[in-house]
Amino acid sequence: MEKENIDILYDLCLNFSLGNVIGGPIEVKGGLLHKMFKVTTDQGDYAIKCLNPAIMSRECALNNTINSEKISETLGLKIPAISAIKIGANHVHQYNGEYFMFFDWIDGQSVYPPEITEEHCNAIGDLIGKIHSLDVSIQGLEDKSENIEIYEWKEFLEMGRQNNSTWVSTLEDTLEDIMNWNQNVLNAKAILSNERVSSHRDLDPKNVLWQGNCPFIIDWEAAGYVNPYQELLEVLNYWADDGNGGLHRNLFMAILDKYKLHNSISKVNWDVVLDSGYEGMLGWLEYNLKRALGIEVSNEDEIKLGEEQVIATINELKRYQEKISLMKEWL
Repeated sequence: MEKENIDILYDLCLNFSLGNVIGGPIEVKGGLLHKMFKVTTDQGDYAIKCLNPAIMSRECALNNTINSEKISETLGLKIPAISAIKIGANHVHQYNGEYFMFFDWIDGQSVYPPEITEEHCNAIGDLIGKIHSLDVSIQGLEDKSENIEIYEWKEFLEMGRQNNSTWVSTLEDTLEDIMNWNQNVLNAKAILSNERVSSHRDLDPKNVLWQGNCPFIIDWEAAGYVNPYQELLEVLNYWADDGNGGLHRNLFMAILDKYKLHNSISKVNWDVVLDSGYEGMLGWLEYNLKRALGIEVSNEDEIKLGEEQVIATINELKRYQEKISLMKEWL
């Protein structure tokens, strides 16, 4: 770690009354957008999240992050949600022109396929079911439907060709499918936007820490309004993964059965919901194409990560398409 970054973390702990650093900082790997460090001070162990400047420079990014922590804090009264430490009236803090969040350190581990068990899925199904049934209202948070758009896929492809990018052939081979999936999402969201709840919106395995059989939900930056069945579908897709790109029926049904203890799904139009399932992956693909092309970042590490994620996300989209008929049968 560069000395300048170490100095900033030391200064943050002093300036925000977290104490004098006596151990670390140690970078915590795994995040794809922001950087996280574990720091030990004379007051305790903390996680410091350094929010990505490219993301935070976007219009509404700061306000969205602040609102996401309000959701986490409110839901945390009912479920095991890990919220940022509130200092004064704020969860998000600016220092030297950048933004940071502080958390009490949680000793826990994320669990990934194929190590995910039915016990894990029972807990996750129960949690997402509770969140949706609570349907919390957050003061100052408006339920504004996002502007879903047809992304500039052809333009990205042409820019990639000009740059001789490594992912060009992968995007080229799936371009027609990607454009069709994007249109399907557009059509589905017009229907699904009529029923929405406040929730996490990114409840994949990396965002849950386990202490034994007890889950703690972390990383709430994406939290906001979402159609509950669209989020349920994403959770099923994440957690019932068999580790080989397919789905494990027992894990799938464990989540679904626990969810149904809190919410009815008898009248859900699953064809529409399944069409919406491409949304998060397409948004992530669009962001990483911009990252890979240096549109939103100039850091070489960020560009390389973007290139890797472009190929990985296209493969994930193709796997999702292959799983749709099976998920529809089980639903």
